[in-house]
Amino acid sequence: MTYIETIVAPDLGTRDAIAQAVAGIHPLGKTPMTDAVIAAAQALLYTEVSARVILVSDGTFRATNGEGGPVITDQVIWTIASDARVIAENETGNLIPLDAIEGTHRATATRVVQELTEETLFTAPGAGDVRSPCPLPPPPLATVGGPATTPIGATVPVQWTGTNADINRVVVAIPGERDYETHAYTKNDSLLDLQMPFEPGM
Repeated sequence: MTYIETIVAPDLGTRDAIAQAVAGIHPLGKTPMTDAVIAAAQALLYTEVSARVILVSDGTFRATNGEGGPVITDQVIWTIASDARVIAENETGNLIPLDAIEGTHRATATRVVQELTEETLFTAPGAGDVRSPCPLPPPPLATVGGPATTPIGATVPVQWTGTNADINRVVVAIPGERDYETHAYTKNDSLLDLQMPFEPGM
């Protein structure tokens, strides 16, 4: 299945048709942004004439890897601060190159996606690689409740509890699969209207 479709072909005088088409779209997510821009550029014959692609999105851009999965699923940033000033940072592990004098510093570990932070004070022995003593914030707990079965394509109410970062969402997916069919952002409400897929067995 492809999520790229040309609704209004490139031409002069199509402004109103484009606006009407955009207003009628009901996005469900998973749009391959990069591939869509490439398809638009090719439709405009960008290799033959000057062309400009304008990208309009209804939500958060989700970077993907070569297999369509998310690039970052649980990013953690480790920092060391002194007098409220960050003096060292590492986004790949808790071994931090520290170029600072001896003294008491504040070590912080932040789960970026979930917006959770832990911190602790420690005494730095001096300059060099320092392993942060700060514990990793525990993963957030969440609950989701809704009907056990629904008609295909139906929109059903779903309740959830848990953390509420900007990109958190409730999704409908095949068990064991990383990708999803439909979703609703949790930031909208604690009671969400979630559209079911048009294929049985999700």
